[in-house]
Amino acid sequence: MTTRLGIAMAHAQPVEYNQYYTKDLKRFEQEGFDDARYNTRVHYHAWNDVQHWGLNLADDAVHGPLGRVEDKVRLLNAFDAPRPATNVLYIFGFPSLTNWFQRDGQRNSWDINGNLQAEEKAVAAWQAGYRGPFTPSYLIDDGAITADGHGGVTYGGHRYTAMVFFGPEYSTPATLKLLTQFTQGGGKLLLDGTATRNIDGLDIQPAFAPVAARAVATTFSTEALAKLGQPALALDGGATFDDGSVVLTDTGSWLTNTPKPFTIALNGHQFTGSYIGLLAIEAGPSGNLLKLSAGGLQELDRDGAPLVQLSSPSDIVLLQQPAGTYRATVVGDATLTLH
Repeated sequence: MTTRLGIAMAHAQPVEYNQYYTKDLKRFEQEGFDDARYNTRVHYHAWNDVQHWGLNLADDAVHGPLGRVEDKVRLLNAFDAPRPATNVLYIFGFPSLTNWFQRDGQRNSWDINGNLQAEEKAVAAWQAGYRGPFTPSYLIDDGAITADGHGGVTYGGHRYTAMVFFGPEYSTPATLKLLTQFTQGGGKLLLDGTATRNIDGLDIQPAFAPVAARAVATTFSTEALAKLGQPALALDGGATFDDGSVVLTDTGSWLTNTPKPFTIALNGHQFTGSYIGLLAIEAGPSGNLLKLSAGGLQELDRDGAPLVQLSSPSDIVLLQQPAGTYRATVVGDATLTLH
């Protein structure tokens, strides 16, 4: 997901589509819910798949189950979540990865530096709970990643004060300038590797040494991530978003039609209940409910008291309006009560 997020944040569109290939229907179902957790949608491959790259969505045995997955996922459309919350920017040195003339033993069958393992390390950091986009360094040269001179860098509208940089060898002047400004301003940098030559093969050790000296570490490890001073953002079965909202997904509850219990803390209040497949919730500063999208919900409690009740488990979208009233959409004929 860190790589997908890195790609998504390079574009202004709010929702990313993941073109996904598999011949396993269960993997399709799982991917639909897993991607929805981060407000991503799946482009299931493919309709009328005569080349057998995946599954033929025209088959009822495929279209039916995936349609039911999407019945839950599309509840997010009205919820309209922003980007997932992130606090670490992962950058890989594009010249270090792709330089044709790698040192002996580093060039792999894809003609890149296989020893760098930048994506594998970024994924390990993500799985350790340190959430952030994984991006190439040429976005610095393109002006998409910029330093503000005050210990921060901006990418995709997000400001980061913590960065992991994989493979600084052969960096461009723009990259070295950004790393210098970032660390001089107080930004926390975790380096993985050293730099002796720039993109033109010139010695940059005198310029790079101060950057390395200001880094919190010069070799990547998941343990070293704590030195960046950022909290882990991992949420069991879900994700937190920039506006403080939370999205939870659970394929097992959907497969068995068995409600999944949840407890979420939002702005000092405990929200509890159970859902099937997907739940998205946002609360205001006082704990007032702003937005709710949920599959198979029957009751939502706040601090132990009922807040939303349905006469039977139902899919629901509930949105607070500017006047403080609510607009609700309930699938089926269940009666809705708000407290």
